[in-house]
Amino acid sequence: MQHITANTARKDFDGLLDTVYLQSIPGMVESIKEAREAPASERLEDIGWGADI
Repeated sequence: MQHITANTARKDFDGLLDTVYLQSIPGMVESIKEAREAPASERLEDIGWGADI
């Protein structure tokens, strides 16, 4: 069995794991892309944060 070693900081590795997890959720990638294209005021309003940020 071969072992592959990567010199990656823990937070970078955790970020990669988060990305893989989010991409595994059906429709998540499309949802993120749509949200990124929406104006900031719409994104904040949709999740109920409004002007409290």
